Amino acid sequence: MVNKTRILVMGVVAFIVLGAFAGSVSATTIWVPSPGNETIQQAVNNASAYDTIIVRDGTYNENIKVTTPSITINSENGSENCIVRTANPDDHVFEVTADYVNISGFTIIGASEGWKAGIYLNTVEHCTIYNNTVTSHSGFGIRFDNSSHNIIKNNRALNNSFGILLSNASYNLIADNIANNNTGAEGNEKGAPPSTGILVIGSNNIIRNNNASHNFNGIGIFSGGPTGDIVSINNTLEWNTVSNNTGLSYIPGRPPSSGIILSGSNLSTIEHNDAISNFIGVLLVNSSCNDIRNNTAHNNLGHGIALRYCSYTNITNNSIVLNMYNGILMGYSNNITINNNNVSNSIMNNGIWMENSANNTITNNNASNNNQSGIAMRNCSYSTITGNTLSSNNENGINVEESSNNAISNNNVSKSIRYNGIGIRNCNHISISNNIACNNNHNGIAMRYCSSCNISANLAFSNNQHGIWMGDSSNNVLMKNNLHSNQDRGILLDNTSDTTVSHNNASFNGRGGILLVFGSRYNLITDNIASNNFEFGIDLSHSSTDYNRIYNNTVNGDNIGINLNYSNGNTIAGNTANENSGSGIRLYESHNNLIYNNYFNNTNNAWDNGNNIWNMTKNCSAEPNIISGPCLGGNYWSDYTGTDANNDGLGDTPYDIPGGTNKDYLPLVKPKRCGDVNCDKSVDIGDVTLVLNHWANPNKYPLNCDEWAEWAGNVNCDEAIGIGDVTLLLNHWANPNKYPLNCCSS
Repeated sequence: MVNKTRILVMGVVAFIVLGAFAGSVSATTIWVPSPGNETIQQAVNNASAYDTIIVRDGTYNENIKVTTPSITINSENGSENCIVRTANPDDHVFEVTADYVNISGFTIIGASEGWKAGIYLNTVEHCTIYNNTVTSHSGFGIRFDNSSHNIIKNNRALNNSFGILLSNASYNLIADNIANNNTGAEGNEKGAPPSTGILVIGSNNIIRNNNASHNFNGIGIFSGGPTGDIVSINNTLEWNTVSNNTGLSYIPGRPPSSGIILSGSNLSTIEHNDAISNFIGVLLVNSSCNDIRNNTAHNNLGHGIALRYCSYTNITNNSIVLNMYNGILMGYSNNITINNNNVSNSIMNNGIWMENSANNTITNNNASNNNQSGIAMRNCSYSTITGNTLSSNNENGINVEESSNNAISNNNVSKSIRYNGIGIRNCNHISISNNIACNNNHNGIAMRYCSSCNISANLAFSNNQHGIWMGDSSNNVLMKNNLHSNQDRGILLDNTSDTTVSHNNASFNGRGGILLVFGSRYNLITDNIASNNFEFGIDLSHSSTDYNRIYNNTVNGDNIGINLNYSNGNTIAGNTANENSGSGIRLYESHNNLIYNNYFNNTNNAWDNGNNIWNMTKNCSAEPNIISGPCLGGNYWSDYTGTDANNDGLGDTPYDIPGGTNKDYLPLVKPKRCGDVNCDKSVDIGDVTLVLNHWANPNKYPLNCDEWAEWAGNVNCDEAIGIGDVTLLLNHWANPNKYPLNCCSS
């Protein structure tokens, strides 16, 4: 009970005290001029907390010090009618050192000493500066030092050196202001910023819906400050318009004019801003972990968005169009993501340009109609370019130089006006995969002076020259690409060595499927399809295309399936050449080539005027030959008329190679397989079923898979296929040792 009584008494006392205090506070309105308040300073001196000072229309020549908290100083009829002009140009016009002060509705003119301001607030909180025009100050229009939780709204800061400055300031709102034509301070190479419409050195501020035009910089967030120790983080710049900030071109060590600039500023968000007709639209220097999203950067005289010495920044969903240099420039910057931007119509340079950077991702952007390339990089590594659309760029869709360990995948690259869809130069360890490269003026993919690169699973078609061109390169892999309808070749290797070209489809091209020229040596061309090309399927031509291995390729329906021209010491084995209109294989002035185990079924199978070897030594211990015979030797020739008396799959007489005196001494002959009527290289229930059906209805079920099929069906050698053959085949399938087959020997 005692405790409850004490609490009640204390509550009553507190209520009485607060009531007495409240009764003693009364807000007063003070008019200027009025008796005893002829000047604004007199009214400020006479004001108490919560008083309002209203200043009538007129011009007042004063320097005003506000040290009383919680007062409001308003003009009666707005800034056009109430002008405060400095009496002492070496001092601030308004200087506020108290909290909760509101100043609105004035035109403030004339502080001329270097770093003085029209409105200056120092070490204050919860002040509001709104609806003022602050102009013609050689220092600052509005300046806040060491202040937080303030509002600067609907002001006009014009023709000062700096429009609005917040230094060592946090949690402030800067909204709906106009900061134009603030120039005069050019900054320096030590990091001092040039004249800026709105400049913030501090953290957790919101800069919203302002217009900053015709300054050196429009809006800037800097770290540093007077003592160099302020770190600016977590600021938000949104819905601002920054335009025509162009006063400074680039000088080494000093950033050029920019619409928005962050220098040494981290963890900030730049979104929904319009950066138009500046020198650079948005510039980040020495800044990390920022988000640049949903902005417009158009018609800037330099770059749309530029990053130098930055890291861990996202550039997303921006419209970056019609900038003079690059749409996006990134230099000496790492771990940057550039995603889903429209980067088009750069007038002089590239859509996206990276240099001296690493671990970056460029994905799902549209980079089209740029004067140079859609996306370009130099001296970059461990970066990914994926899922982008690059069309109608003047040079290359994608251009990579002097770089390593980068991946280029799933891009659509088309209509490059002068050069290639994808161009790679002086690079190593580049992966190019799953891209579509079509309708480019030169090549779909071009690579020069490169090594240890992988080009795989790309689709390159309807390019004016080649699907893939590789020159002066070595130790690369071209695999599983589809290259068709290109005006010249599907694949061209020029002075390229030790490269594997495998499992590609290079068909229906204007001249040839795969071409090796000018010193292309020691390459492996294997398991490709090079068919229905206008001239050659696979072509080794011109000087020193030597010591290549051409294995297991299909070259059907070309003019010449495989062509060697002044090419020596190559090995050609395991290839299939069918229905080529000119020749299955042709060798012109080529020597010491080994050609064996190939399948030739053409009107003219071969022509050779050199000194070459058309068969290897008989080898019956290796894998089956190309027609599933038991021995390796020469080649299969569809027009060979010789016999195979011992059924070893090798002809008894040589095959003469037209054009000279060369011969295939061991031509391949299709082996007789007793019982294998469906030519699947085994005797099983499928053969039993086919022989049964053939016996019942030979017209509906013919045995015609090869020349030996009819012979192979007569397994009991009674000169007719009947129920006895069906029975023997069925028993043989169940027990081959007990029921051997006995086709006739002839």
